[in-house]
Amino acid sequence: TKRLSRTNAAGSSLNPFLENGRDLMAESEKALRNPTAKRFLLSILAQRSRLENQRVRTMRRQSAQSSVSRLDPIAFECLIRLSCAMLDSCMENKEYEPAYRLLNQTAGFIMLMEKQEDEEGEVDGHAKQDVISMTSRIGLHPIFANLGVWETVMGLHLLDRQSEKKAETRPNEEDSD
Repeated sequence: TKRLSRTNAAGSSLNPFLENGRDLMAESEKALRNPTAKRFLLSILAQRSRLENQRVRTMRRQSAQSSVSRLDPIAFECLIRLSCAMLDSCMENKEYEPAYRLLNQTAGFIMLMEKQEDEEGEVDGHAKQDVISMTSRIGLHPIFANLGVWETVMGLHLLDRQSEKKAETRPNEEDSD
């Protein structure tokens, strides 16, 4: 995986998350061991989906297009680190549902990265770029190799399907009264 590295003129790494000598990113990663912090991160990521759904309803588009949110590389890497910290905690505590929800909520977040010089050059005078999705990056986390995650996903989908079937049969029951 390609890691974001920022260096200043002297060649030392810059940490955009340092404030008054505190590494805010490291503190945030530790905080994501807390279930409330996990729910908070998921709710923030879910806002993108809710806003997109509202936009689609407002525009009344009939196509099933999904949108993407292009993030600045620093913001993208920040969310990757926070997501991985959350997934580490989920793996340690065998919390599979939040891990799956995180994977779902990251769909649509992307970053564009310039291709390396040794790769194909330019197309029509524009540098080629790789599209990197957040889901593809966090999907490499070891928790997703655990069968427990996918058993949990199957259970969630079965519950959703049962709820849908109950909702479909309720109007018919009322009509027969």
